[in-house]
Amino acid sequence: MRGLPDFREFTSLDGAQEYLELLGDGNYVVKADGLCGGKGVMVAGAHLHSIEEAVAYCKECLPRFVICEKLVGQEFSVLSFCDGERLAHMPPVQDHKRAYENDEGPNTGGMGAYSCADHLLPFLSAEALAEAHAMNTACMVALRKELGQPYRGILYGGCAVRPALCTREHS
Repeated sequence: MRGLPDFREFTSLDGAQEYLELLGDGNYVVKADGLCGGKGVMVAGAHLHSIEEAVAYCKECLPRFVICEKLVGQEFSVLSFCDGERLAHMPPVQDHKRAYENDEGPNTGGMGAYSCADHLLPFLSAEALAEAHAMNTACMVALRKELGQPYRGILYGGCAVRPALCTREHS
């Protein structure tokens, strides 16, 4: 699907090492499935320094985890209020994830966020924001189809700007 990184879900270690090797050294992220207080994601290079370390973390994440392609780019989030038929988009925001200046500290799981008065971000074009809005709209339509009724609530689209806009997650 356009806008999604390559990924696979696992319920055992079967095939995990092979998939990590397929993505390539330093080009993967391992995500525990479930609530982890912002600490369930380990990124190659920052947290995992070898495929062996990644496999060991996969084992800790059982009974379910996801391995996905590492996205390199500026991350931003778009929240959209949904009444079941329409979306009202909030301005995009970017998290402050690292503990120290110049992104030199550990990943904190989020220490706040910023936005700009023009409802863009310094690295975000109006076209990329429109594409993020369209992805949230597609998510609303898919939820209606899957649930058999309109979704009402807040959609969270976590995105990354790369040569092509990519969605990293939806909640």
